Amino acid sequence: MPGIVIVNMHVLKVGDGHRIDRASVLGNPFKMDKDGDQNAERERVCNLYHRWLWDRLKEKGQVYRIVNEYADEYISTQSLIFRCWCAPLRCHGESVRAAVLWLIANRK
Repeated sequence: MPGIVIVNMHVLKVGDGHRIDRASVLGNPFKMDKDGDQNAERERVCNLYHRWLWDRLKEKGQVYRIVNEYADEYISTQSLIFRCWCAPLRCHGESVRAAVLWLIANRK
């Protein structure tokens, strides 16, 4: 399966892929308000995560190192699987995928 895909952990719980839910360093720290409009809440937390992730990448700490490792893996295998609970709905994994591709495109 070439490319970077995000799969639901109900479908692929163990084995292939990298866990990116809240149990991982790349998990989304922003929680949806259960009483609000769920589509709007999903957009809100994914947008907040996107900003959070790019801020962490600028720091070049643990999050940067992990995303960079995923970039290395993608270069060598041309395939990455991220596992989260929200896929196939909009997921913070889309920001992780974008970060991996950005790091690859901007390597010197």
